[in-house]
Amino acid sequence: MYNIKKNFINFWLSQLLSQLGSAVTSYALTLWVYSKSNLAFDISILSFCSFVPYIIGSFIAGTFIDRYNKKYIIFIVDTLAVIGTIFTLLLISLNQLTVIFISIINIVIGFANAFQIPAVTVVTERLNTSENYTKASGMLSFSDALIFSFSSAIATILYKTIGIEYILIIDIVTYFLANIILIFFINIPRDINEFNYEEESFFNFIKDTKEGFSFIFSNKALFKIIFSMCLMNFFSHITYENILPAMIISRSNSEYILGIVNIFIGIGGILGGFIVSIRKLKGNMAYTMYFFLGITFLFGDLSMAFGRNLYSWIPAAIFASFPIPFIIASQRSIIYTHVPKNKQGRIFATKNAIQHCLIPVGILLGGYLADNIFEPLIVYGNSDFGKFLFNLFGATHGAGMATMFFITGILGFLFSIYMLTNKDVIKLGNILLLQIVAKDFV
Repeated sequence: MYNIKKNFINFWLSQLLSQLGSAVTSYALTLWVYSKSNLAFDISILSFCSFVPYIIGSFIAGTFIDRYNKKYIIFIVDTLAVIGTIFTLLLISLNQLTVIFISIINIVIGFANAFQIPAVTVVTERLNTSENYTKASGMLSFSDALIFSFSSAIATILYKTIGIEYILIIDIVTYFLANIILIFFINIPRDINEFNYEEESFFNFIKDTKEGFSFIFSNKALFKIIFSMCLMNFFSHITYENILPAMIISRSNSEYILGIVNIFIGIGGILGGFIVSIRKLKGNMAYTMYFFLGITFLFGDLSMAFGRNLYSWIPAAIFASFPIPFIIASQRSIIYTHVPKNKQGRIFATKNAIQHCLIPVGILLGGYLADNIFEPLIVYGNSDFGKFLFNLFGATHGAGMATMFFITGILGFLFSIYMLTNKDVIKLGNILLLQIVAKDFV
């Protein structure tokens, strides 16, 4: 019989390697684009082109994942990503790389991620027992934080030293190494409850796709949790995933300081992921989720807003990222417990589609608000409101974006408090708690 622990570790390592290479490339290309225009909106366009196809693909991805071999799905989407990287390398070597082409590549990668991310989530469940769900989720969160931390730092350093071409080559190499591990060293078992889909019709495919939405919308508490994360993603992509690089570079005039801030964002996530991976989360998972969500907005966003230098941004970075693994692990535990194994692909994909549907709006809105409203309001504005913001955040470039962090921090914290008082959500967390307690006595 296959070794579940060994299988999962091999799988985890393969994804860590593959995603690290891709993340370094993505961040380096962001730096390249910003160096050409100095506009936050250009960064927004790249992110927009990643998330829109991701959301669209998520509507159908789950059914594919439930029906077909998860290993092959992950291999195929990784291959699509590396083909895009090869084309990017070719164009940049010919001095023909443009923002438009990078946007096209991001569209392809975004669509591929719609299949890969829920597939990885389902495989994680397959390779672990129910008692290890939160620990396995913690390991994924740990690797996510590790990737974010080191990818940004590596990308920043390599971009300044060896150039974008060698970064792309490194990405291609990591692809081959990761997929060697995936193909030859990982055994992903099929669940006994999975259907034989080979004889299923197209109409049954559509039915299965709709079932993901029906399941979520029929469960009021589960829908509230997923929708709340949709709003939180909206707030975070207005700021962290959008204007943070522009704000830090504008206020510090240093890409290296941005790299250091990103390192500490990663360190916070690594620490949180490590704790989750070695300690079994106890208590009401809903309480855990929204408590830590409130922490990240209150101390992360607000500290980032009032920061003026590296020493103030470092604690802000840690507060912003440390709670994230607790949030993700809590939500995954709730869904793993309440969703049948043979439906998890479509449910997780549908969850992703809902949770990410406002991200493109946040991305475009964040870039637009930064360049056209908040930055001019503080730097060039003479209104009373502009003067008030001037006294809080200064009058240098980047102060307008700092104001945006302040606003999202307040809104995110207040909404987290509201969800902590929602009876349906807390009841769902209590059901999960009772199930965990019952297993402990078996």
